[in-house]
Amino acid sequence: MRRVVPLTLAAGLLATAAAGAETQPWVQLRLDREAVASVWVYIDAKDCPGAVRTLNEGVAKGYPTVLLLAGAMFESGTCLKPSWARAAEYYQRADAAGHPRAAARLASGYAAPVGGPDKAAAMWWALRSGAALPEACRSVAPLVEDPDRFVAALKGWPAALVDACTYVVGVTSTIGGDVEFSNRAEAFGIKGTLTLVFEPARDAIELNTQSIDFIQLDGVVSGNTLLDRQSKNAKQDFERDIRAAAERALKRYPKPAGIDPSWKMTQRFVFDYVTR
Repeated sequence: MRRVVPLTLAAGLLATAAAGAETQPWVQLRLDREAVASVWVYIDAKDCPGAVRTLNEGVAKGYPTVLLLAGAMFESGTCLKPSWARAAEYYQRADAAGHPRAAARLASGYAAPVGGPDKAAAMWWALRSGAALPEACRSVAPLVEDPDRFVAALKGWPAALVDACTYVVGVTSTIGGDVEFSNRAEAFGIKGTLTLVFEPARDAIELNTQSIDFIQLDGVVSGNTLLDRQSKNAKQDFERDIRAAAERALKRYPKPAGIDPSWKMTQRFVFDYVTR
């Protein structure tokens, strides 16, 4: 559950380097988003060599959103050999670089049955991410700065409560990670509001989008005709992505018995793409 894990990357795979020389934060943000958009264009075109080459370029410059995308590609096996260990490394690098969505990705991965789950790590990262959780699952929130006490407190919980909270963490963090960091939303410019309502005892997820609009980002595509054409589909792709994320989240985690039927979480995501 350490925030930063030393990385030992295989030779030839996503080589790391210091961040680029650009010092203006808004320039770095623009270049980061351009890189993510370009990777997505190659992925959608089923051009994995192009996607990995472009991903490498962004990773080498230390772009936080590209680091997060690298983790997602390792986790899903998109153009890269699937590896949760490698995904977690990149998610933690993105978190260390200041990306606010990385914690949700870590929480969802540690809650998953594959390779675990590591329930304490899932809870810890979820609380750090600000995920919507029932009050019964939040009583250990004051201990997140002391991992030893945090784990000790969880060991005193009834097993059924730990299982129920881990399930909620998995589902909400999977959706939150995919929705709040939507590659297309960040890269192409999506503005609007989305509300998530989750009733875990009923497996009921309601997603409502309000005023979701695509912003035409003049100059961001840097003359890439394919990227420009692809960006025009960003709005419908975004809405499709978030609904697929909800379905995927419910299938990913086995629901334990005995979840409190009164549990109901509401989370609001606001997208406001700011350009200079």
